Amino acid sequence: NYNIVGEAWLNNSIGTAFWQRNNPSNPNNTKLKSVMDFKFMGLSHSAFFEETGEWGGGLHGIFDHMTYDFIYPDIYNVLRFLDNHDTDRLLKEYPTELSGWKQAITFLLTMPGTPQIYYGTELLMNGTKGRSDGDIRLDVPGGWSGDKVNQFTREGRDDLQNEAFDFLSKLLHWRKGNDIIAYGDMKHYVLQKGVYVYERYIDDESVLVFMNGTSNEVEINLDRYTESIMGKSEWTDFLSGDNISLGQTLKLSPKEILILE
Repeated sequence: NYNIVGEAWLNNSIGTAFWQRNNPSNPNNTKLKSVMDFKFMGLSHSAFFEETGEWGGGLHGIFDHMTYDFIYPDIYNVLRFLDNHDTDRLLKEYPTELSGWKQAITFLLTMPGTPQIYYGTELLMNGTKGRSDGDIRLDVPGGWSGDKVNQFTREGRDDLQNEAFDFLSKLLHWRKGNDIIAYGDMKHYVLQKGVYVYERYIDDESVLVFMNGTSNEVEINLDRYTESIMGKSEWTDFLSGDNISLGQTLKLSPKEILILE
């Protein structure tokens, strides 16, 4: 399978979608199968790490951006990414905890489109273009003679890196071969108390994602999600393996993520 991706570096979905093939707004068909969602990349650097308010900030920006997916002629061939060799890394400094990072990774791997992951993301590599281009393109320790640690091994990574590595690996293995995530439609809901809820589905099979964008425990009413829950009361959270009962309300701990099947 061979594909060409167009680096249409525009900060809005309408402009980016213009360059994807078969866009009726473009008088000249570009024949370009894939384009890059730089707008999402930019949003991801703040949205998953700041507090989500009742009416704005945080995950509200992600919701607003996703409302424009219909603009693309082929959403499944839109390249979605968090960073690359020409941008600040998702992490500007080494983190002390992973709640925002995990939300960014989860959304990237459950949203419509083709995800791209920049090398070192699994090792919490960090950096900014403001320091230098080299700061965002560092070698992975362990690949070169003279390296003091080998981060290609579990023993060469610290506890936080292994937590990140395991989380990303688990999600990637789950996503591989998952037609609902790769090809399914998306239905999402206006945020409630800082919680973003969206569904990926094909026919009567679905995955429900709950993402608490706040640093507080919240309890949300589930009535507005009836058409996605469809009377199914018992679900399993992929991340924890726990059985989750969906009744009238649902409590979520600070920055919690649920991927329900």
